Amino acid sequence: MNPRPPTTVIVDVPHRISGFFEPVDVKLGRSVEDLARVGSRGGGPALTMFGHTTIKLLPTTPSESRCHIFINGEDVTTEAKTTAVVFQQFLDYLKTPVEVEIRHDFDLPIGCGYGASGAGAIGAAVGLTCVLGLPLTLNQAGRIAHIAEVMNKTGLGTVGGQLFAGFNITTHAGYPFILDKLIIPPGTKVICGSFGPVYTKSILSSWEWKEKIRSVGAKSFETLFTWPNLQNFMDVCRKFVADVGMLDALHLDNVKNLMDELNTLKIYGASMNQLGQSVYAICNVKQATAVKKIFEKHEVTKGPWELEVCYQGPVLRVP
Repeated sequence: MNPRPPTTVIVDVPHRISGFFEPVDVKLGRSVEDLARVGSRGGGPALTMFGHTTIKLLPTTPSESRCHIFINGEDVTTEAKTTAVVFQQFLDYLKTPVEVEIRHDFDLPIGCGYGASGAGAIGAAVGLTCVLGLPLTLNQAGRIAHIAEVMNKTGLGTVGGQLFAGFNITTHAGYPFILDKLIIPPGTKVICGSFGPVYTKSILSSWEWKEKIRSVGAKSFETLFTWPNLQNFMDVCRKFVADVGMLDALHLDNVKNLMDELNTLKIYGASMNQLGQSVYAICNVKQATAVKKIFEKHEVTKGPWELEVCYQGPVLRVP
């Protein structure tokens, strides 16, 4: 007889930055109806800061399944649509109703381009798989998280990158997750900071924005693979931001000014998180202090943080 699964687990999922992306939700002129196939091509680094999701199976016998959702200590059960959709997808696996508490705590700010929604969706899917004792693989749990993101327009390609970590490039949109990884020199640092959020749903719900991003993102993807290394990645990301025109359209002068000064340094480069009023710079360890001073000079409201590329996907632990 198999041992009972734990009733409480914590899932640590790396935050991630997307440097550029190409939405893929139309093929041959028609919308893709299978939500698992909707997604994006693009890439960026998983980071050494995390979203921590605690899943607790409550000792109750409810008449119907329900979950209680908290983000950074606040009850958001009615607002946290992405996590709610993750939970709903598990109901078909259950023989009896359950009551679950899901608590998300994030190291980096929400809505600022650090993949918080993806980290939370993965944490919920992986944690529920564990406490409910269900036979799902990491990929299958990731599919559930990805569908929840797509349904709620909180992300398109972040989940695959967070599942497999590293400095990864999503080469095929949607599920199954197909990625490649850039080889990153040891001692590489990712310095980042934020002025505030850009609401991803408002961009992904706009046909005009999506068409512009789709066109520029496709060119960015092809350019990256002419010379797939870190320097070319940063060059591609800067051009993506310039060609999409989001900085001017959204009046993000603070982001633009910070990027411009950082790019006067002899580092790999600096660009804007997709999507957030946030900037990340990639440099070597000897350059990190000078880079952080520029972030501080521009008075980012959150950060700066000195991070590295994370090479480990979701990690399960007990409290």
